[in-house]
Amino acid sequence: EERAAAVPSAHATAWYSLHDLARISARDTVLIHSATGGVGQAAIAIARAAGAEIFATAGSPVRRELLRGMGIEHVYDSRSVEFAEQIRRDTEGRGVDIVLNSLPGAAQKAGLELLTFGGRFIELGKRDIYGDSRIGLFAFRRNLAFFAVDLALLTLTNPDVVHRVLATVFEQIADGALPVPETTHYRLSD
Repeated sequence: EERAAAVPSAHATAWYSLHDLARISARDTVLIHSATGGVGQAAIAIARAAGAEIFATAGSPVRRELLRGMGIEHVYDSRSVEFAEQIRRDTEGRGVDIVLNSLPGAAQKAGLELLTFGGRFIELGKRDIYGDSRIGLFAFRRNLAFFAVDLALLTLTNPDVVHRVLATVFEQIADGALPVPETTHYRLSD
C-alpha cells in the first residue's frame, strides 16, 4: 500500500532519534523544529505516545495554525531565533530536555542553549554538519549530549539497527500506537 511506503524514512528517523538516542519519557519536554514535515509529524506522534510535553516550530502562519489545530499548545516561528526566548518564558526559564533540530546557523545555536541540564540535542540537518560549522563547547558544561542522525548512513554502517527500528515502527503502527502517515498523491503530469 502507498501509505506503508511513506513510513520508513520519517518514522524511523524520528523513532531512532527520540527513543534510541534521546531516551524520551513522560518526564521530558521536547522541541520539534519544522514540525509540519514528515519527520516532524512522526516525532509529534512518538512524543505524544511517550507522554512528553511538546514544543513545536513551523515556518509559516498557516503551518503554525495547523500545529495548534492538532492540539499543540506551544507553537513558535522557526524563521526567527525568538522561539528560544519565548520557550524560556513559557517554561519559566527551564528550557527543554530534548531538541529535535533541523534548523541551521543561529537557530541551531539557540536550540542548543535552550537545553536544560542533561539535555539531548538531535541534529537532523545536514547544512551545518557538511559545512563544518562550529558550535562551541560552553553549552556542554550542563552535561548535554549531541547526536547527529543520518538514516541513510546508518543503513550502510549498521543495517541491523535500522531493521530493528523499522520493525518497531511498523509494529507500533499496526498496533495503533502510532498513526499511519498521511500521503498526498500527484499526477505525473502535475
